[in-house]
Amino acid sequence: MIHISDLSWSKKIKHPAEFTKIGEEIEVIVLEVDVENRRLSLGHKQLEENPWDVFETVFTVDSIHKGTIVSSGEKGVVVALPYGVEGFAPLRHIVKEDGINAKVDETLDFKVIEFRKKIKRSLFLTVKLHKIK
Repeated sequence: MIHISDLSWSKKIKHPAEFTKIGEEIEVIVLEVDVENRRLSLGHKQLEENPWDVFETVFTVDSIHKGTIVSSGEKGVVVALPYGVEGFAPLRHIVKEDGINAKVDETLDFKVIEFRKKIKRSLFLTVKLHKIK
């Protein structure tokens, strides 16, 4: 069995069908053998080096990156960034220079305001305003 959290380092997968199809072969490694219960724990993401080690050096606090808003919720928006990384921008941080909130499908410059490597996927962003007075 492959736990959903062992499919990808950087993408939040809610259902295995988002990653693979029934009958499709994927490469895995054995993470754990439970002889007593006759179970194997498998992992796919472990075939690659943990990219969060690299992301920590790329997405440093105060760095600016192009991102596209891919979804919106009650508390904020999810932003697709380079390298398949997703970040979160709270609603109060997506107000553009003209005073209007950024919307889904907009591509903007985002500033990293927090990076939590241990939690993964926890990259907090704010829209970068070009003319701050």
